[in-house]
Amino acid sequence: MCKGFCLLLGLLVLSCLPAWGGTGAAPKDFRGIPWGGTVPDTLIKSTTAGDGGKVEVFRNRAKEPTPFLGVPVAEEAYYFTRGKLTGGQLFYRGEDTFSRLKDSLVKLYGVPKNLNPEFYRWEWPDTQTVLTIAYNKKFKYTTLSMTSTPGLPPVSTLKKKAH
Repeated sequence: MCKGFCLLLGLLVLSCLPAWGGTGAAPKDFRGIPWGGTVPDTLIKSTTAGDGGKVEVFRNRAKEPTPFLGVPVAEEAYYFTRGKLTGGQLFYRGEDTFSRLKDSLVKLYGVPKNLNPEFYRWEWPDTQTVLTIAYNKKFKYTTLSMTSTPGLPPVSTLKKKAH
């Protein structure tokens, strides 16, 4: 009886491992534009940011952004460095958006390493991709951010060289 119980318990634990610590594959794009891709005609330049304006910020020409993971998007921004996509942000209104996004992202990528009621972060070091969602209680909005810098040295390497 003990062997049967231990076998059943072992199978139960093994079946739960992907949900506890596994992450799915890193996102290969942001809103259909592959990481490192060039600026498509569907975007219009909004502003520049960063040191010396090295990051160009674009927005979609469409008046209404399309939903992401079934959740309506209020605004979106696309970030290009040296003409290549390196990041993007989606902005959502309302209290329920954070929970809806979090649940959908956990299904796609697994449970993130940090568990914070208002901030979740997924990382894929091999592709230098980071995805975060954060909720701002005061203004009742959620921000989803994605960055990926394939082919560029990791940020930790850049900081060491700067010293």
